[in-house]
Amino acid sequence: MSWRKTYTGYSIGCAVVWAVILSVVAVVYREPGQRERHQYLLTEKGHDLFAVLVVLMHWGDRWEAAPQGGPVVVRHRDCGEPLHVELRCAHDHRVFEVEETESGPRAGLTHQSNS
Repeated sequence: MSWRKTYTGYSIGCAVVWAVILSVVAVVYREPGQRERHQYLLTEKGHDLFAVLVVLMHWGDRWEAAPQGGPVVVRHRDCGEPLHVELRCAHDHRVFEVEETESGPRAGLTHQSNS
């Protein structure tokens, strides 16, 4: 087994496919590295998706990872503690369950037909 599969949990082929997909939608860009290794960095669009990426990683760790957990932990650089994402309303109330929310049209929107 390659070190890449051991470290990331994904084969190099799978990682390349994801890198290409994320590049195409302009979430990451490739910066040339040494010895044909490239580093993928977040674009501005990718930075806006960072919390989503962390949530998806946590979902994968819970539902798809091995019993010991996922292969990667995202930590806060200053204190070293793992990150977690919370949902909060504009009044700073924490939302725990989807049942605590409701959806509807944005204020001021009017229905427009496509004709």
